[in-house]
Amino acid sequence: MEITNIEEGFRRQDNRGIQSKKGSSILLFHIDISDVRSQMESATALLGLQKMYGDMNMRFKSTKQAEAIKLALKREKDILAILPTGGGKSLIFQLPAFLEMDLTTVIIIPFVALVEEMEERCKDLGLSCQVWKGKSGNTMRTQILLVGVEHAVTQEFQQLLIQLESTENLGRIMLDEC
Repeated sequence: MEITNIEEGFRRQDNRGIQSKKGSSILLFHIDISDVRSQMESATALLGLQKMYGDMNMRFKSTKQAEAIKLALKREKDILAILPTGGGKSLIFQLPAFLEMDLTTVIIIPFVALVEEMEERCKDLGLSCQVWKGKSGNTMRTQILLVGVEHAVTQEFQQLLIQLESTENLGRIMLDEC
């Protein structure tokens, strides 16, 4: 945000001068709305992170992680996040799922062993989580839906995705540990 202090007067857009009363100051503010929006998105993500972990000192592991989370929350673009081992890639879908409780985030995981581990990690964070194994129960009301690659390609699962999308309950589809 730019702040300009003018002591005696300033010019309007039509270039005619405007005088302030003697001894008073006029402050002009130029606020870039995109900067404000970005700061609000950052604050929302950080506060969500702190609430999810119950720790007001919690911070993102890196600026790349924070940026990927902000992009995931926007749901406007596809994201490819390449972070090091332990860099917090899973948080890129966990935090948006936490903040958007009424939407379902679908996570496609390539290895069966990782599905069970991810389910436990999500539940430890207080996220509702289900594993798709074919005609699952009420998957429309879960924050995280985990699916192995072998199930993600089935007609049943494709129909579920169509149903989630048509009812505006699909938050995002993510691939993890690929």
